[in-house]
Amino acid sequence: MRYKEVGSQSLDMKGAQKSRDRTIKGTLRRASFAARVFCGTARIMALWAVLGGGQPAYATHFRYGHISWSPVTGNTVQFTIQNVFRRSLGLPPDVLVAYECIDPATLATIPCTAPDGLPGPGDVFQEHIGFTRLCTGSTEPCTTGIGDIGNENGLLYVVTSIDPVNQWLFAFALDPASLPAIDTTITHTYPSAGNFTAAIDSGDRIRKASPNFHINNAGGGYRVETLVNAGTGNSSPVSALPPIVLCPVNGVCSFTVPGADPDGDPLRFRLSTAAEASSILPDESPACQSTFCQPGPLFSFPPFAPNAASISTTGVYTWDTTGATLGPAGSNTLYSTQVTIEDLDAAGNVKSKVAVDFLIQLVSVEVCGDGIDNDGDGQIDEDCNPPVFNNPVCGSTTTVNAGGTLSFTVQASDPDSGQTVTLNVAGLPAGATMTPSLPRSGNPVTSVFSWTPTAADVGTHVITFTATDNSGLQAGLQTLCSSTLVVAPATKCPLTLDSWKTHHKDWPVTSLKLGTQSYTQKDLLTILRTPGKCDASWILAQQLIAAKLSIANGSDSTPVADTIQDADSLLAGFCGRLAYNVKTSSKTGKKMVKAANVLDSYNNGRLTPNCGHKPKECDP
Repeated sequence: MRYKEVGSQSLDMKGAQKSRDRTIKGTLRRASFAARVFCGTARIMALWAVLGGGQPAYATHFRYGHISWSPVTGNTVQFTIQNVFRRSLGLPPDVLVAYECIDPATLATIPCTAPDGLPGPGDVFQEHIGFTRLCTGSTEPCTTGIGDIGNENGLLYVVTSIDPVNQWLFAFALDPASLPAIDTTITHTYPSAGNFTAAIDSGDRIRKASPNFHINNAGGGYRVETLVNAGTGNSSPVSALPPIVLCPVNGVCSFTVPGADPDGDPLRFRLSTAAEASSILPDESPACQSTFCQPGPLFSFPPFAPNAASISTTGVYTWDTTGATLGPAGSNTLYSTQVTIEDLDAAGNVKSKVAVDFLIQLVSVEVCGDGIDNDGDGQIDEDCNPPVFNNPVCGSTTTVNAGGTLSFTVQASDPDSGQTVTLNVAGLPAGATMTPSLPRSGNPVTSVFSWTPTAADVGTHVITFTATDNSGLQAGLQTLCSSTLVVAPATKCPLTLDSWKTHHKDWPVTSLKLGTQSYTQKDLLTILRTPGKCDASWILAQQLIAAKLSIANGSDSTPVADTIQDADSLLAGFCGRLAYNVKTSSKTGKKMVKAANVLDSYNNGRLTPNCGHKPKECDP
């Protein structure tokens, strides 16, 4: 496990430090699950003291969790785990403890890529603050899960989005068995067919520590469950939410929790029970006589909030926050909540379930039309319009073949003059990009989503964009916009160079980039129709064009993904546009010819199943 003191001494566990760490780890391995959860923060504090640190590093890290699964074959399934954690304790330059970035190939510490020196999109880190683990449900009780403290190579995460202001990072767990490859699905084989309850769990929900004031479940353990139907071929529902949803103080809050089912099964939403949403420990709020309390009066005297939160069976979450307990002035008032999403069979019986655990922050903003001075400034309905999404269409579903590229513009604006809108994203798939990067502010504010999924991404994905306007210097009204992205298998066969040369009217695109240069369809046809002779760059370009056209047409890019990257790198080493007159006998020329031969095999269907020697079936 690695800790870093940013802007001060680096805590490298070497020599005596390493020995002490091994002693601590040995003790922790022998601890029971209850002790592991309860002592999460105490362990961090003790370790910090052993290492000679000053103030304790409170592990109030958990912000959000969601786990889903899909079948592979037989009793084998693959889990997808989303988590949001605190990026650091403190803000730069006064960061006390932060996650360190890790090279997945060597597990060595490397610099993080974000400008503030903390983890940014694409960075890999180890979740060593709360010791989050995956319990598959194969054995009960779960004494050692994937990523448990007893696993020296514990669970790693890859960051896909961040919020530097609120200091959180959105990340997907990686499969330890696939390292150094970045695989955001964790594969597990059950001993038999049947139902199993898998979960991610840990201690250390966010506490009542400035600037955040967690009202209803402060410092408690968390648990996010899914019911797995091994051996049935069923897939669980999927979802994605921002870790913090904003709701008005003394107003009615309503938003939709997104959900999609890969099998098209009907979904039903409900609030999670205390047993589903928590580990075995109560929280540090003595008024909550349970291990987990949803927002509202239940188990609380005096009540945290006189009105209880609820959710419709279709996913509309509603909470009248009037009279809800607020944190001290200047703090962020937070309530934790968890929603369970069930998929149903034709008779209405539950097949499987997943959960989404997130926070609600109460903010002083005006709510249009309620006749109440919500923000207490003596005015009613001023600047009360929430941001709107101009694109994409919220609630839409888009399908893309593995190997194809999906790109669309995301734009939000605010009808109230003088407002600034901040755009961010939750559930961004690993490998997808937002350009310019998020979060980003403006009115309107725009960013372009782009993703080229691989065969490993086949399935259903939910992505949620957030648009938040400002209320003075604080966050104000928020709008959620969710989209479902379906990645279909690449079922089309690649086509040969000759096929693309003679069927130019059937091209899926009208331009391509080769190396660093962009070429129109006319340019590309010229390259395809002109003999390459002894120029290795020309020979490579011809096969590269055909391969890229096949992939854009729906062929599986997996067999040649690395070769295409190498080919583009080789061409990018030359200035200007083709041809580069590279002799086939030269060192670079030999590399180009080798790559061209691999692409030629792909273009002739020899690297993809059921495509070789059947050119007629593969013609456009």
